[in-house]
Amino acid sequence: MIKYQSAIDNIPTNVPILPFSEALLLPKAHRPLNIFEKCYIALIDEAMAKDRLVGVILPKDQKSDSELFEIGCLGKITHFEEISPTNYFIILSGLIRFELGKEISDRKALFRRFNINISPFLSDLDLWHKEEGEIRGFDRNYFLNTLRSYAEYADIELDWEEIEQTSNLDLINLTSMLAPFNDKEQQLLLEAETPLMRSEIIIALAELEMAKENSGIIIQ
Repeated sequence: MIKYQSAIDNIPTNVPILPFSEALLLPKAHRPLNIFEKCYIALIDEAMAKDRLVGVILPKDQKSDSELFEIGCLGKITHFEEISPTNYFIILSGLIRFELGKEISDRKALFRRFNINISPFLSDLDLWHKEEGEIRGFDRNYFLNTLRSYAEYADIELDWEEIEQTSNLDLINLTSMLAPFNDKEQQLLLEAETPLMRSEIIIALAELEMAKENSGIIIQ
C-alpha cells in the first residue's frame, strides 16, 4: 500500500510530464497506460529510478502536445511491467492535482519537465482520510440511472454487478475516466472542485449529449 501522505510531503518542485490525450487521471484513482514511444520509455525509466512520480496532463490539441492545459494530476507508478524493451505497461495512482508552472529547458532530455504547484489543491488530501463512500449530497440512485441511460445511448457495455459494489468515489472517478468525453470535457471534470461537483458535471454532460441526439441537433 502506498504511503500517500509521505509521498505528498516529498513531492519535488518539478516533475516529468506525460501529455496524453484522453488519459484523464484523478486523485485517488488508478489509470493503466501502455507506454511505447521512445521519449516516454525514457521518462518512465527515470521515474522508476527515482521517486516513481509522473505528472499527467491533457494537451489542448489532440494532434500536438505543444500546448497543454494548465492543470494536471500527479501520479505515482504503483505497477510496472516491461512487456518488451520498447513497451511498458504501468498503472498510475493519482495523488494530487497541480498547476503547471514554467517548463524546464533541457535539450538533451527526450521528454518534458515542468515546475508544478500543488498548493491550490491540498483539499485533494482529504480524500485519503474519508470513508470510501463518504460524499455528502451525492445521489447515487440518480447518478446510476443516468449512467444506465447514457451507456445504452452510447452503446457502452458495463458490468453492473461490479458497479453496484463500487464505492461512490470510485464510481465517480471511473465514470470520469472511462466515459467517451473529449479532452475539454475531461479537463472540466479534472478541474471540478470536489467529487460531488464532478458527478454533477458528468450528469450534465451525459444528459446534454442525449438531449441533443433526441432533438436532432448535431454535436460539434
